[in-house]
Amino acid sequence: PCTAPFMGTALGLTLLFPAHLSILIFLSLGFGLALPMVLIAHWPWLIKKLPNSGPWMVTFKKLMAIPLFLTSLWLFWVLYQQLSPVKNLKSWSSYSITEINKKKQNQDVFIDFTASWCITCQVNKQAVLDTQEIQELFKKHNVYLVRADWTNHDKNVTNALKNYQRNSVPLYVYYNKDSDSEVILSEILTKKDIIKLFK
Repeated sequence: PCTAPFMGTALGLTLLFPAHLSILIFLSLGFGLALPMVLIAHWPWLIKKLPNSGPWMVTFKKLMAIPLFLTSLWLFWVLYQQLSPVKNLKSWSSYSITEINKKKQNQDVFIDFTASWCITCQVNKQAVLDTQEIQELFKKHNVYLVRADWTNHDKNVTNALKNYQRNSVPLYVYYNKDSDSEVILSEILTKKDIIKLFK
């Protein structure tokens, strides 16, 4: 469900294409993941290009324990987020399509489709969306901020994602009150992306 930064577009297309083309996309993704093993099976001499086993593997095994341990901590944090109410900055409102449609008439609206288990979402929050600079920019332009939390797969948020032909997060949508169409931003946000919205 968290597909940034590489698979979001491909999986988004599966909602638009007929079933046989959607299956082709998933088969292509699976083939790409399996390709190294297919190549080695077809040309066994490639194994000689791999590093020889030895004491370095013991050191490597110990080093790999660190990201596994950090992943475990992160998963416990995600579980905690799922079991406890999500706390947003006061500037962010919870998702409500009724409220969004009402606000769009008079002011700009920015929607952050996010989830606690989505690492890219969390990075974008800390590095861009929740920074003082960007929060002040939103405030200056009177933007109504919405955080659509998909941590526990809220049905309303799921339906909203489908309306944008998406089946994963992150997704960032901006409505300008003077425009009839929305702007879909990149899954990997930068401060420049937000600043460009107001130029």
